[in-house]
Amino acid sequence: MLNAFTPDVSATLPGPAWLADLRRSAVDGLGSVPPPSADEEVWRYSRIGDLHMDRYRPLSGQPAVEPGVAVDLASFGERAATIE
Repeated sequence: MLNAFTPDVSATLPGPAWLADLRRSAVDGLGSVPPPSADEEVWRYSRIGDLHMDRYRPLSGQPAVEPGVAVDLASFGERAATIE
């Protein structure tokens, strides 16, 4: 379930001051932008049937992450990922 991105919601999110400022700026600008049209969301209508799934495989195991990076990623919870 998605919640509306409001100033109140934005203010409750964790992160450094620069990120809070960026979020505040984004939520302030939302009121002046119309919602996307179907033309702007063309990616939603991609032909996924053309994908050759045998070329892909799920990740297995736990990838190695440098300690400093691991601390940074931990602040984002399970929503963060790295791709090499």
